[in-house]
Amino acid sequence: MKLRSDLFPYPVLSNELDDYINSSFEVEINQEKISVNRIKLSFKFKLDNVELNSLIEEEKASFAIHIEGESSSYRKLAYLTKDEYKYSVELESKTTPKKLFVNFMVIAKEKIYNYSNKNFNKDYYGDDLVIEQIDKGSILAYDTMAELNIDFSNDDNGSLKSMIRVAEFDENYMEVDFDSDIIQINLPKKSYIAYVNLSNSSQERQKLLLVTIILPALTMAIEKIKYGEIDETVEWVVSLGYLLKKINLDIESIRDSDYNSMKIAQQLLDCPLENVLYDYYIYEEEKNE
Repeated sequence: MKLRSDLFPYPVLSNELDDYINSSFEVEINQEKISVNRIKLSFKFKLDNVELNSLIEEEKASFAIHIEGESSSYRKLAYLTKDEYKYSVELESKTTPKKLFVNFMVIAKEKIYNYSNKNFNKDYYGDDLVIEQIDKGSILAYDTMAELNIDFSNDDNGSLKSMIRVAEFDENYMEVDFDSDIIQINLPKKSYIAYVNLSNSSQERQKLLLVTIILPALTMAIEKIKYGEIDETVEWVVSLGYLLKKINLDIESIRDSDYNSMKIAQQLLDCPLENVLYDYYIYEEEKNE
């Protein structure tokens, strides 16, 4: 909901109002692609007003952020502590709407009595305005509402399923073939049988396959592109190029670069190591209870 200036019966600091002079409140916003299905929003609060900053230091007020999705039930309200000026939140594609509305505020954490501010606009409020009481939850300052378009770019032009195949062969080690239009991961026969069965098992086991089988192969593929060891016209390289765009990279940018190939591979797999081993551990523990 966009905040309106006529909501407030007392002076409020905002660049949309003239209630204060020589003061400002603004928030810097940054969007960062963490992986194919996750985006990190970062916010940095900047408040230039002695009295309002004092209220925050005294824990009578705090920075607050309210995030709401367009035409959805997505809502998040967060309060910062007195020493915090930065806040970040991770968004997942499966739960985040395409547009978010974000309000930034300074909010009273308790009743504030006899509030005055030397930067009240004297043209409106005279020289000695004192507000007898400001209720808990009242807005003391706000920045213009931000409308954020969230783009996870989950199109079908590139996918791991289209570029990687797993097969069996008669050796006792894993081998990866990059020379055809798909990346073919060859597994020993018993490992392949286990792979097929685990692929149709629980989510925890399927994610474990990403770490043990797919991640090393994808890391090797990125390494080959980095060092110019592959024909870039083969189809899997083209598909990988589409995937890289989803994390704000491309084939050209990683060639002969110092990018960490394993980190890129993990981003393309939605950072599986963050939770997969612990989730699998919990899954096995619960299964054995």
